[in-house]
Amino acid sequence: MTITVREALERSPLKGAKVLTGDVGLDRTISAVTVMDAPDVINWLKGNEFVITSGYSIKDNPLSLETLISDLARVNAAGLGIKLRRFIDQIPPSIVDLAISLEVPIVVIPFGVSWVEIITSIHQEIMQRQSELIVQGERTFRKFSLSLLQQGGFLEISKVLYELISCPVIILDYQGNSYTQGWELPPQQVEAIARQAIAASDWRNSGYYSLEMEDSTVRFLQLEGFPHELALCPIIVENEVTGYIMALADEEAHKKGLYFAIAIEQAAIMCALRTMITFNTKEVRRRFKNRFAQDLLSWNFRDISFARKQAAFVDWVLHDCYSVLAVAIDDLSGYYLAQGADEAHVQGVLEELYKSVTHIDRVYKLDLIFLENSDSLLILKPQDRRESDKHARDQVLEFAALLQRQVNEDLEDLTVSIGISRLIRDITKLRDGQKQALSALKYGRMLTGGNSVWHYDDLGIYRILCEFDKETELVRYYEDTIAKLEEYDREHKAELVKTLTAYFNNDFSLQKAADELYVHYNTMRYRLERINEITGLDVLNSHDRLNLQVGLKIAQLLKSVHRMGGTA
Repeated sequence: MTITVREALERSPLKGAKVLTGDVGLDRTISAVTVMDAPDVINWLKGNEFVITSGYSIKDNPLSLETLISDLARVNAAGLGIKLRRFIDQIPPSIVDLAISLEVPIVVIPFGVSWVEIITSIHQEIMQRQSELIVQGERTFRKFSLSLLQQGGFLEISKVLYELISCPVIILDYQGNSYTQGWELPPQQVEAIARQAIAASDWRNSGYYSLEMEDSTVRFLQLEGFPHELALCPIIVENEVTGYIMALADEEAHKKGLYFAIAIEQAAIMCALRTMITFNTKEVRRRFKNRFAQDLLSWNFRDISFARKQAAFVDWVLHDCYSVLAVAIDDLSGYYLAQGADEAHVQGVLEELYKSVTHIDRVYKLDLIFLENSDSLLILKPQDRRESDKHARDQVLEFAALLQRQVNEDLEDLTVSIGISRLIRDITKLRDGQKQALSALKYGRMLTGGNSVWHYDDLGIYRILCEFDKETELVRYYEDTIAKLEEYDREHKAELVKTLTAYFNNDFSLQKAADELYVHYNTMRYRLERINEITGLDVLNSHDRLNLQVGLKIAQLLKSVHRMGGTA
């Protein structure tokens, strides 16, 4: 604990002492008082000492005073107190100017003041402050301990901390997502600030400083564009950063000095203890939740009333109507194979997916229900039974887009795809929604690749086609319709498949298809005749036309399956 030179000058015996250097350097801190009895006193200083002298050791060497001032600045001494008119009559103006430039205060000690008075006064004040800090620290520890013993969570800890430091406080997870709210700002803005602070939280960064504690984990920083100074302290469990405490370090923080940092560190320790205490409990609860979700999808309940009681037991609210979403990370195994990572890392990324979804659920208060699969996450999103299927579809697509953006942001180099079911108005039939969502996920990825969002209804005829074995009926159907056209295109560098697609896409209009392909109308007629000859099917016959349309869809599906190395 320390006091400043300014504070020392406000107390007896230095009260009223003349300061030759004006207001410069008066906020330097004093950790001890040292009497200079030899010219080489600088070799024994550790920093923040207030050096007092009669000038005897330097009276015969005028240059030594200049050297002394420079050395005091170099070792970050608090300042120089000197008695004049005994061995040195005055301080030359050049020395005063040097001290001002180096921000080393020079105090003229009153002649009748003894060294013992100065040393005793300052050291007593420092010891008194240290004693007060210990008492405050013990009181702080008791408050936090009481909160912990009363099963207080992060919210209770943040409230206790706010009472102690009188500054807005928020507790965050390791990504910057908020566990608590204590700022008069929207949660999204607070979390954006937090992420910016965490991203810059290299403890070796010279832009950070701690309040008088070399080993303090509390860091203070000023973010560009944010008007307030921030204090950031990590929550560490088993050498892993599991979260942060962030506070606005306003004038009140600096008034409290070292106690401010100690209180935040104590709160961080309590958060770590709470995390350790609740870890197993959370894991058990999570397993119970997963089991409940499985039972819900399979409807292993005797009635809805019992299901609602079971939902309440795991802190979920059971609604009457749901859309089911299947969320999966794209090519997770391939990504980690390329990175040389192991299975544990894969599970770690799946955990990040879970955390991202739970964060959205918490922020937007959506009452989501989750089910963790081995490589995906099933989400049950409540819907309003009174809404139309179309409106419900639009809402869940909007939610899926939000979810995808959040997850892609959290997982950085990875992307996710989402499959969505139809609206399930009977919760005893949620298994149907699960199948639809997984189908939309699987076949949507086949058709368009990763980073996709597919609603089951958007699959269209693919809902039927994807249920067939590609090695039997689908392949035969393809061979009977489109395969010969593709072979002809390869051998003759033609565009019959492209022509047929354009013809169908333009509602069987030869002219519109010709315009799309930038060919003459007669060219289109000739190509359609060649298609008829090669396939043995007539594009003007409704039955044959349907076969060709379905054949094109199957060709696209088979190519997607082949590209992904899977099966239909």
